[in-house]
Amino acid sequence: MTERLGSPLHSRTLTSELMFEQYSVPTLAYCIDSVMSFYQNNRPSVPNAPFTQDGLVISFNMASTSVIPILSGRGILSQAKRIPWGAQQSTEYLLKLIQLKYHSFPTRVTSTQAAWMLHNFCEFATDYSTLRSLKIPANMRASERIVQFPFALPVVGEKTEEELARIAEKRKEQGKKLQEMAAKNRMDKLMQKETDLQYLLNLKEGRSENLKRTRKKDVDGTDEPVEEPTFNLVDVPDAELDDEGIEEKKKQKLMKAGWDARARARREKEKEREEKEAGEQRDEEEGENNFEE
Repeated sequence: MTERLGSPLHSRTLTSELMFEQYSVPTLAYCIDSVMSFYQNNRPSVPNAPFTQDGLVISFNMASTSVIPILSGRGILSQAKRIPWGAQQSTEYLLKLIQLKYHSFPTRVTSTQAAWMLHNFCEFATDYSTLRSLKIPANMRASERIVQFPFALPVVGEKTEEELARIAEKRKEQGKKLQEMAAKNRMDKLMQKETDLQYLLNLKEGRSENLKRTRKKDVDGTDEPVEEPTFNLVDVPDAELDDEGIEEKKKQKLMKAGWDARARARREKEKEREEKEAGEQRDEEEGENNFEE
């Protein structure tokens, strides 16, 4: 049974259990596949001759690479190395290089396609001179490989006159709807602007009236008489009113309370003003009497 270099003992235990109990094999031996391949390719031509060949075994597997020195026909496992780089890592690296170089490629390159290109177009350099020769542009172009990806010509279905007419009619209806929506939006904006303008005009008129009243008060010293509003629902019983009337009655009560409070404040202010004027007049009379005396 062949295995890779550095296989865990647990895997060998499970394999041995399967072979002895399931398949009832009489004996079982484990060996490294790359060492056996070296022996098979370099065994002596004379039968029963001792195997004394020297060499270096490099095994490139799916997920690792093993390097095993052979001396006098025996593998020196104490000097063997296992590198965590195999066909899977090489495929991923090749795929990243392709995606980096052809980032705008219209077809998505898959891992399966990258593995196929790795197995069919990639090769190992026997020495460094081969790699150094790739510095020459001519040698680099000679080593290029062109891969044709599957290409499917897009099928463009021809449309009949009825379909074209239906599409044109549909586009016309959509354009009409868009025009109606645009006109409605313009009308809404215009109405909103008119409302805002009316609000600003009312606000301006209210401020001008307040300004006139304030100026008159500063000049004459008196407030402009204000007509007392009517509160016709305050004394009406709730049983004689509907829901809207009851709500209006509550509003009138609040307005009446505010009006009474403002009227009371005006009366108190007027009383204070009269008392102040009377006091000033009395002081003037006392001053005149004292001057005459």
